Amino acid sequence: MEHRNYLVKIDSDHFVLSIRDNTISTTTVPSVVDPLTYQEADAVVRRLRRQYRGAYITNTLGVPVTAEMLRFEQLMDRTAEAPVPRSWEEYYAIPSSELKRRMREPEFAAAVNRILATPEPAKARSRQ
Repeated sequence: MEHRNYLVKIDSDHFVLSIRDNTISTTTVPSVVDPLTYQEADAVVRRLRRQYRGAYITNTLGVPVTAEMLRFEQLMDRTAEAPVPRSWEEYYAIPSSELKRRMREPEFAAAVNRILATPEPAKARSRQ
C-alpha cells in the first residue's frame, strides 16, 4: 500500500507534525500534516512508542486505522490494478476463481458480458 493516507497521533488530540533531532512537533489540525504511507506511519509509531505508549496510526480524518480498513484498501488496490478484459484471449487468461470474485464488480461484469456477447474466435479454448 503506497497510498499517503495516514497520520500519527500521540494522544487523543495531537498529530505528529514532524520529528527533528528527537524533538516532536505536534498539531491538533490534521490537514496541516503531510500524510504518510502506512509503512512510514508504522515506523514512526514504533519509534514513538518508547516515549508515547499511546501513539497510533489514523486516517487523514483522525480515525484510528483498523485491520478492516487495511483489508478494504488492499481489496481496492487489487481491483484497481487488475484491468477488465477486452478480448476473449484476455478473458481466458483470468483464473476461474478470480473471474467469479470479480463478477461482483459492475465494470468488470459489463466488460465480460460484452465479450460473451461476441462470437468466440475459432482459436479460443473453452473454459473448463
